[in-house]
Amino acid sequence: MILDTFIHIDTEALLHTGLPVAVATLGVTVVLFFVALWLFRKQPANRKPLMCIMTGIGNTSYVAIPLLSVFLPAEGMFIAIVNSAVQDILIWSLYHPLFLGSGTKDKKELLRKIFTSPCLIAVIVGVIMAACRVSLPSFLQVTVSRLSDTVAPVALLFLGALICRHGLLSWRKDRTAIIYALAKVLVLPLAVYVVLQFFLPTSTTLLLAILFASPAPLTAVVWSKIYDSDEAFAVNGCICSTLLYLPVA
Repeated sequence: MILDTFIHIDTEALLHTGLPVAVATLGVTVVLFFVALWLFRKQPANRKPLMCIMTGIGNTSYVAIPLLSVFLPAEGMFIAIVNSAVQDILIWSLYHPLFLGSGTKDKKELLRKIFTSPCLIAVIVGVIMAACRVSLPSFLQVTVSRLSDTVAPVALLFLGALICRHGLLSWRKDRTAIIYALAKVLVLPLAVYVVLQFFLPTSTTLLLAILFASPAPLTAVVWSKIYDSDEAFAVNGCICSTLLYLPVA
């Protein structure tokens, strides 16, 4: 899915109209990463990485983009895709090492796991191919696209299984998940809008604020299971923030 995203980016359009969006997304996400590290520095080791990724990364691919595609013109969708692509890079270069580090004390082993991650390799290869305007052979392009198409349904099936385990309405008793949803969907986009309005056109700033308000990412839910993090909170935060985001967006 990552490789498919990057090889379909129009690099010429990115340089002319998408570069400010890419820089803004990069800047805001990196700032949120370090702010979250500081805010949640006293959280238990199994929850700290989860709180960080749920703060800085949103579910743009499966919620925001499909929802906004009903209303936005092609230019607006391009902004959303650039935002998602930049965050893909940061997910695997900043946030994934946090989860790997939470269960690994050997620094050499940690570095090995980081730099041999198939997804990080896909990001690097995808960026190089996009920059050099290299295309995959047609038969391989079809294979990559078909595999990419399976990611969303498999991820949603996985989320459904975890919801079945923890309960669809369990978020109502999770005060932390409710506070998280309110902060992610209402407070964070307001802060993003106030800052970015000095650098970008109003329409672009508003769209980026909406994208940063998108609910907890499925990646956080999947990683909470894989890395023995706080699985129940990840599920509750995802459900609660999604339910709040749909009417707000």
